Amino acid sequence: MSIVGGSRILYILQRSSFHQDLEEPFSPPMDIYLTEDCLHLEIELPALNPQHIQLSIKGDVLTIEGVKEREPTYSDAISFIRAERFIGPFRRSVKLPFYTDKHHVEATYKKGILYIKINMQED
Repeated sequence: MSIVGGSRILYILQRSSFHQDLEEPFSPPMDIYLTEDCLHLEIELPALNPQHIQLSIKGDVLTIEGVKEREPTYSDAISFIRAERFIGPFRRSVKLPFYTDKHHVEATYKKGILYIKINMQED
């Protein structure tokens, strides 16, 4: 197959089934599992500065939010043909099966994964 001119290449590279609604914050994928006395959440947030992550708990809802910024290595002179890696605000809220507070939550960030451990309270 012969490709004539760069415009066909750009057209092919720009076509994608990937769609990001820029009006809504990105919702990162997560795994949730239960052990004997804790609820665990593992949220994928690759290439993120951990200082840009905020956790909040209100009653039985845990919210993870922040902003992922583009690497400063890109200059304004670059014109992306295709940019699929997420950049911008993210937010994820989870209704917990119990009420808790910040004193029962531990969070660590390692290799692009945010690990959250919530100790279940005794009533």
